[in-house]
Amino acid sequence: MTVEKKCSTDLTQEEIELLAIVLQNVIPPLPKHGLPSPNLTQFMKWINQKSQAPQTRFFLNTITEYARGEFQLPFSQLDQTQQTKVMQMIQAKQFRSWIDFFSLVATTYYQDQRVLQALDLNSTPFPEGYRLQNSDLELLEGVYERGKIFRDPKI
Repeated sequence: MTVEKKCSTDLTQEEIELLAIVLQNVIPPLPKHGLPSPNLTQFMKWINQKSQAPQTRFFLNTITEYARGEFQLPFSQLDQTQQTKVMQMIQAKQFRSWIDFFSLVATTYYQDQRVLQALDLNSTPFPEGYRLQNSDLELLEGVYERGKIFRDPKI
Protein backbone atom coordinates (compact mmCIF):
# COMPACT_ATOMS: atom_id res chain seq x y z
CA MET A 1 0.00 0.00 0.00
CA THR A 2 1.43 3.35 -1.00
CA VAL A 3 0.05 6.46 0.59
CA GLU A 4 1.12 9.87 -0.64
CA LYS A 5 2.37 12.34 1.90
CA LYS A 6 -0.20 15.08 1.18
CA CYS A 7 0.54 17.39 4.08
CA SER A 8 3.60 18.21 6.06
CA THR A 9 4.03 16.28 9.28
CA ASP A 10 7.21 14.85 10.61
CA LEU A 11 5.93 11.29 10.17
CA THR A 12 7.93 9.12 7.80
CA GLN A 13 6.36 7.48 4.74
CA GLU A 14 6.46 4.14 6.56
CA GLU A 15 4.66 5.65 9.55
CA ILE A 16 2.04 7.21 7.26
CA GLU A 17 1.39 3.84 5.62
CA LEU A 18 1.06 2.22 9.05
CA LEU A 19 -1.23 5.04 10.16
CA ALA A 20 -3.55 4.38 7.20
CA ILE A 21 -3.94 0.75 8.29
CA VAL A 22 -4.37 1.67 11.96
CA LEU A 23 -7.10 4.20 11.20
CA GLN A 24 -9.03 1.46 9.36
CA ASN A 25 -8.73 -0.70 12.49
CA VAL A 26 -9.69 1.98 14.99
CA ILE A 27 -12.89 2.95 13.18
CA PRO A 28 -13.65 0.46 10.42
CA PRO A 29 -15.93 1.59 7.61
CA LEU A 30 -19.61 0.63 7.81
CA PRO A 31 -20.76 0.69 4.16
CA LYS A 32 -24.23 -0.52 5.15
CA HIS A 33 -24.71 2.78 7.00
CA GLY A 34 -22.65 4.90 4.61
CA LEU A 35 -19.93 5.49 7.21
CA PRO A 36 -16.34 5.65 5.94
CA SER A 37 -13.20 4.93 7.89
CA PRO A 38 -11.23 7.98 9.11
CA ASN A 39 -9.73 10.20 6.43
CA LEU A 40 -5.93 9.89 6.49
CA THR A 41 -5.23 13.28 4.91
CA GLN A 42 -7.62 15.06 7.25
CA PHE A 43 -6.14 13.26 10.26
CA MET A 44 -2.59 14.16 9.26
CA LYS A 45 -3.52 17.82 8.76
CA TRP A 46 -5.17 17.89 12.16
CA ILE A 47 -2.24 16.30 14.03
CA ASN A 48 0.08 18.72 12.27
CA GLN A 49 -2.04 21.75 13.25
CA LYS A 50 -2.36 20.54 16.85
CA SER A 51 1.28 19.39 17.15
CA GLN A 52 0.15 15.82 17.82
CA ALA A 53 2.64 14.05 15.53
CA PRO A 54 4.89 12.99 18.45
CA GLN A 55 1.95 11.38 20.27
CA THR A 56 0.85 9.71 17.05
CA ARG A 57 4.38 8.43 16.44
CA PHE A 58 4.50 7.06 20.00
CA PHE A 59 1.27 5.13 19.42
CA LEU A 60 2.47 3.80 16.08
CA ASN A 61 5.71 2.64 17.74
CA THR A 62 3.67 0.93 20.42
CA ILE A 63 1.69 -0.92 17.74
CA THR A 64 4.90 -1.95 15.99
CA GLU A 65 6.40 -3.27 19.25
CA TYR A 66 3.30 -5.27 20.17
CA ALA A 67 2.95 -6.74 16.66
CA ARG A 68 6.60 -7.81 16.56
CA GLY A 69 6.47 -9.10 20.14
CA GLU A 70 3.33 -11.17 19.63
CA PHE A 71 3.65 -12.27 15.98
CA GLN A 72 7.27 -11.43 14.97
CA LEU A 73 5.87 -9.48 12.00
CA PRO A 74 5.19 -5.84 11.21
CA PHE A 75 1.60 -4.80 11.90
CA SER A 76 0.96 -4.25 8.17
CA GLN A 77 1.74 -7.91 7.45
CA LEU A 78 -0.72 -9.27 10.01
CA ASP A 79 -4.14 -10.52 8.99
CA GLN A 80 -7.25 -8.76 10.28
CA THR A 81 -7.65 -11.11 13.27
CA GLN A 82 -4.04 -10.59 14.33
CA GLN A 83 -4.30 -6.82 13.88
CA THR A 84 -7.42 -6.79 16.03
CA LYS A 85 -5.62 -8.81 18.71
CA VAL A 86 -2.72 -6.33 18.76
CA MET A 87 -5.15 -3.41 19.08
CA GLN A 88 -6.98 -5.17 21.92
CA MET A 89 -3.68 -5.87 23.71
CA ILE A 90 -2.74 -2.21 23.51
CA GLN A 91 -6.19 -1.19 24.67
CA ALA A 92 -5.83 -3.46 27.70
CA LYS A 93 -2.15 -2.91 28.56
CA GLN A 94 -1.51 0.64 27.34
CA PHE A 95 -4.92 2.13 28.02
CA ARG A 96 -3.70 5.73 28.40
CA SER A 97 -1.86 5.59 25.08
CA TRP A 98 -4.89 3.98 23.44
CA ILE A 99 -7.35 6.56 24.77
CA ASP A 100 -5.09 9.45 23.76
CA PHE A 101 -4.82 8.15 20.20
CA PHE A 102 -8.50 7.23 19.97
CA SER A 103 -9.43 10.74 21.09
CA LEU A 104 -7.37 12.18 18.24
CA VAL A 105 -9.04 9.87 15.74
CA ALA A 106 -12.56 10.46 17.04
CA THR A 107 -12.10 14.22 17.05
CA THR A 108 -11.16 14.34 13.39
CA TYR A 109 -13.61 11.59 12.41
CA TYR A 110 -16.64 13.49 13.64
CA GLN A 111 -15.51 16.63 11.80
CA ASP A 112 -15.42 14.79 8.47
CA GLN A 113 -18.25 15.99 6.22
CA ARG A 114 -18.78 12.46 4.86
CA VAL A 115 -19.43 11.20 8.39
CA LEU A 116 -21.69 14.12 9.28
CA GLN A 117 -23.72 13.53 6.12
CA ALA A 118 -24.02 9.79 6.80
CA LEU A 119 -25.21 10.56 10.34
CA ASP A 120 -27.48 13.32 9.03
CA LEU A 121 -25.77 15.91 11.23
CA ASN A 122 -25.21 18.62 8.64
CA SER A 123 -27.25 21.17 10.53
CA THR A 124 -28.03 21.98 14.11
CA PRO A 125 -30.54 19.61 15.72
CA PHE A 126 -33.06 22.43 16.31
CA PRO A 127 -32.24 25.10 13.70
CA GLU A 128 -35.13 27.30 14.82
CA GLY A 129 -34.49 26.74 18.52
CA TYR A 130 -36.28 24.44 20.90
CA ARG A 131 -39.19 25.86 22.85
CA LEU A 132 -40.03 24.34 26.20
CA GLN A 133 -43.62 24.19 27.29
CA ASN A 134 -44.40 26.47 30.23
CA SER A 135 -45.08 23.51 32.48
CA ASP A 136 -41.59 22.16 31.81
CA LEU A 137 -40.03 25.35 33.21
CA GLU A 138 -41.52 24.62 36.62
CA LEU A 139 -38.95 21.87 36.98
CA LEU A 140 -36.25 24.55 36.96
CA GLU A 141 -37.89 26.75 39.59
CA GLY A 142 -35.62 25.51 42.38
CA VAL A 143 -32.54 26.28 40.34
CA TYR A 144 -33.80 29.78 39.55
CA GLU A 145 -34.67 30.48 43.20
CA ARG A 146 -31.27 29.27 44.40
CA GLY A 147 -29.63 32.11 42.52
CA LYS A 148 -26.20 32.39 41.01
CA ILE A 149 -23.71 29.86 42.39
CA PHE A 150 -20.76 30.36 40.08
CA ARG A 151 -18.03 32.98 40.12
CA ASP A 152 -18.51 36.07 38.00
CA PRO A 153 -15.75 36.02 35.34
CA LYS A 154 -15.64 39.85 35.26
CA ILE A 155 -14.48 40.13 38.89
